Amino acid sequence: MPGRLFRILFSYSSMAVNLNIHTKHLLYKGCSAFICALLFLFFSLNACSKKEYDPGEKSLAELNDEVFILISQLQFEKADSLVNYVIEVARSQSNYNDLINAKTQLAILYQRQGMDDAFFECMDEVVSLAEKHGTARQKANAYIVLTNKYLEMDETTEAVLTIEKAIQIVPEIDDDMRAVAAVYGTKAQVIQAHDPAEALRLEYKALEIFQQMNDLHNQAIMLFRLGSLYQDLGDYEGSRPMLYRAIEMNKQLGRDYFITSLYYLLAVSYQSDEDSDQAMYYLNEAIETAIAYDQFGSMASLYTKKAKYLRLEGVFDEALSWLQKSKTLIEEIDSADIRASNAKEFVKLYYETENFSEMRVYLDELHMLDEELDDLSNRIVTWEMEARYREAFQDYQGAIDAYRSYMTYQDSLDQINRDKEIEEVRIAHEVDMKIAENELLQQELMYQIQLSNNQKRILIILTIAVLVIIVFLLVIFKNKKHLEKANVSLEKKNQVIYSKNQELEKLNTELKQLNQDKSRLIDIIVHDLRNPLFGIISFLDVMDETVTDETQREYLEIAKKSAERLNNLIDSLLDVHSLEKSEEVTEYNVLDVSDIVKQCIDTFKSIAEKKHIKIHFEATPIRVESNATYLSRIIDNLVSNAIKFSPEHKNVYIETVRKSEGQWKLVVKDEGQGFSYNDKKRVFQMFGRLSARPTGDEDSTGLGLYAVKILLEKLKGYIVLESNKGKGARFTCVLPVAYESDVSGYKNERETIHIS
Repeated sequence: MPGRLFRILFSYSSMAVNLNIHTKHLLYKGCSAFICALLFLFFSLNACSKKEYDPGEKSLAELNDEVFILISQLQFEKADSLVNYVIEVARSQSNYNDLINAKTQLAILYQRQGMDDAFFECMDEVVSLAEKHGTARQKANAYIVLTNKYLEMDETTEAVLTIEKAIQIVPEIDDDMRAVAAVYGTKAQVIQAHDPAEALRLEYKALEIFQQMNDLHNQAIMLFRLGSLYQDLGDYEGSRPMLYRAIEMNKQLGRDYFITSLYYLLAVSYQSDEDSDQAMYYLNEAIETAIAYDQFGSMASLYTKKAKYLRLEGVFDEALSWLQKSKTLIEEIDSADIRASNAKEFVKLYYETENFSEMRVYLDELHMLDEELDDLSNRIVTWEMEARYREAFQDYQGAIDAYRSYMTYQDSLDQINRDKEIEEVRIAHEVDMKIAENELLQQELMYQIQLSNNQKRILIILTIAVLVIIVFLLVIFKNKKHLEKANVSLEKKNQVIYSKNQELEKLNTELKQLNQDKSRLIDIIVHDLRNPLFGIISFLDVMDETVTDETQREYLEIAKKSAERLNNLIDSLLDVHSLEKSEEVTEYNVLDVSDIVKQCIDTFKSIAEKKHIKIHFEATPIRVESNATYLSRIIDNLVSNAIKFSPEHKNVYIETVRKSEGQWKLVVKDEGQGFSYNDKKRVFQMFGRLSARPTGDEDSTGLGLYAVKILLEKLKGYIVLESNKGKGARFTCVLPVAYESDVSGYKNERETIHIS
């Protein structure tokens, strides 16, 4: 079993060495996958005897162990058949221990097959069974499995909240410290991006547990993860002791084939500290280990890496020799990433040696691989080298075009990184708010429970009081003491209730203060950005009048466009913030909906014509009592988005319909890119990251639909989205008519307007 698991881990490690850009991430992922699998074997399944069993003699725990092996070997059909048999037998025997373990295995099987709906349905049952009949260890394991799934789906907030449930169970786990270590390790993986210091603390805590248990296998894995985490934090010197110890432990355990990745990480560490001799030494060690175990993918990537080190040292002939060795191996490996890495080194080497004819060959190969890989980092390198190649031949126009492509891809990568930073801040804020909300809900729940208990006690006391009154007629003096005790008890209960009410009021005040602090923070950020931005725009306008060189003017236009986008973003943020702070709408007027829609269409007609988009408006005459400004902004935002995210030669449909019960609806439908399942969960959030992008290089702040939602709420309405990826989107806004004086004068006649 350990051999099979380590072969699974090695497949991750080998792939990590092959991909230079994502090396540490994939190594960490591989190690995490391994430790989760190994820990699941230890604490989720009962131990299996080492002797061989006939099928008739095997227990449900042993069959569960076989299911685990089948899943690790990717034999999903056999695993599905066997695990369902175990579930059926365990359910018939009311054997909840093996039933919970088998259902967890089934959920993991669904996860490996990409069956998300089946996975979550199965895990709902696992959590329910574990809460009612399972051990603390099984409950913690269920939350770990769910956490890993949320991480796979990039649902960081849900992952944090779920692993917190497992952390709360840790004090109850006293029969298996591996389960505790698994919880700590999983939480470290969840919070690594936004709280690396806490992640380090948890990793050390898990390592300490494995050291106390003298578990060398898991100690080696935790040392590997700690070394990788130190490197992610830029502490290369701190990572080395961890990596050295991991190498020694793997040698002691006889896992030499795993050492290739560790040697490579040491080479990266020394290269980052500009110690070329040590970096080359450990790179050679990694190469020798890869050769010894026929790790062809690792060999090809390591040969390319060695060629890069030699090129940087100016040893061009030897560097070319290693690149050619790598290319020979690559011809036997089906990996576009490895081919791209090799081609990039050839291009750089031939550029530095001024062998431009060979450089052209590999540049063409890089362009072809860029289309296959669709990776921004690769494209940036390719177009930068393309520009240098054209400069070498004095093709300055071609060089400018290449640099323009390079800058476009660089800006896209920078934007993605900025979006990630914004998303991390948003997630951290959302997590804090949800944790505060959960704490408040728990306090409220405890209060409700106590209040219910107090009411029951009061009811019992009142019943006793009635009996006491009856007895009081017979024995007044004896019952007097009982009544006094009952009054004292009631006073105490009332004091408890009053104390809890005070706590709830305090928590509500703190939440209001948090919202006020958020508003003040947005005001400070936006206004502090706006003043220097106005200075930048003014300076660019002055430069625009003096710059005559065409190339400089091009760069100036790019800078002006970026500044304008930032200014638009600040304006949108201020607008949304003012909407959030505004009071209820008080200014209402009687409006003709068709007139407002037609005004909006006139506004966007020229923009639609540029993209050859036809706007169709089908209207039912409707007069409503509403706010004209808010209503116009809702329609403008929806129509603007429909045009912005639609390709050329498509259609946009607008429809107004009177509904029953004093309501009317506005429908805006497009034939654009549509929304994925994950998009629809974030579409109405502030700065929600969506997969769709404007089709005509238009500007998008990510605040439009968030503003629409706020405006509709202020007008006592709501919005519904119907969409599938690649099949367009349909937004339906439902609002109250609130104007009945002349409804009878209007019939539901339809007027159709087509605007080309």
